[in-house]
Amino acid sequence: STSAEWAEIGVPEEWVPVLRKAGFNLVQNIKDEKAQGLQQKIGDIVKKYKLDMQKPSVDDIAAWIEKAQA
Repeated sequence: STSAEWAEIGVPEEWVPVLRKAGFNLVQNIKDEKAQGLQQKIGDIVKKYKLDMQKPSVDDIAAWIEKAQA
């Protein structure tokens, strides 16, 4: 999915590469994820690559998943 497609479900542009590194190349790939599980995967990527980023909240991620399911 393009950055614009991710933006349509509310994912900020800076998180798109992180989601891709976590194995989520398409918006529909996150629709069956649990918010806490996806947050953990994002956190693992942030830690592994020593990114200076604050993980999105579980509520934010839940909103992304909900919009991906629509």
